[in-house]
Amino acid sequence: MNGRTRAKIPTMKRLYFQRPPRLEPTCLPHRFGGSPEEVASALDRLAVANRYFGGARSLVGPLRQLLARHRGERLRLLDVGCGRADIPRALVTWARRTGIDLYVVGVDQDSEVIHHAAAASRGFPEIHIVQADAVRLPFRPGSFDYVFSSMLLHYFALDEAVALLRAWGALASRAVLVSDVERHWFPCLAIPILAKILKSDLFREGSRRTVLRGFTPEEMAWLADQAGLARPRVRRYFPFRLALVGWRDDLSPGGLPPHQS
Repeated sequence: MNGRTRAKIPTMKRLYFQRPPRLEPTCLPHRFGGSPEEVASALDRLAVANRYFGGARSLVGPLRQLLARHRGERLRLLDVGCGRADIPRALVTWARRTGIDLYVVGVDQDSEVIHHAAAASRGFPEIHIVQADAVRLPFRPGSFDYVFSSMLLHYFALDEAVALLRAWGALASRAVLVSDVERHWFPCLAIPILAKILKSDLFREGSRRTVLRGFTPEEMAWLADQAGLARPRVRRYFPFRLALVGWRDDLSPGGLPPHQS
């Protein structure tokens, strides 16, 4: 799976039996950013994608399920690659209604993204925005109860993704949750068609590359296992989004959704 070679879409005869091979991003920079205008536009697209394509609910739903078990405790969460901090705000809004005490740290490496996240999170003292690199996070082991991330892992090669999950697992005293795109032939074929029909920035060549850098459920579980996370569970969310929960080895994952392949 190593090497940055463009994936070939399988022939129609094999489409139902084979997924496109992964486009390893080994030689690509791990940056999300650009000019202020480009960052604002990218964040707008990400917010729409999270809302309509499963990004928000694939993390918010499982996190609510887990956090509801800890009423009366102060819970510390870390969002790696927070973007505009949409998910932290959704969690805090829900926690306020349900009486759960949350403290959420949102991390991103791009200064312009941090500016947008901090501005959007005014009025949420429970959220603290920090500029830092996901590969070198400035926190001590066990600093957080749960560490989560959305649409970040696919930027990395498989060995790098394992290292990231291992590092996040060291920061989490309970579990790591990751949401990312499911690699599948259908969106690879559909994106160019939708781009011509809808003429939307959501469906660009970069969107197809994102899908090709994604994961299968089996790969996502394998990454967690290689990173030392216990009993990884992977769940599909419509359309083509995967959510992983991996636990610290000494904790029980009771009550989580079953693995789906």
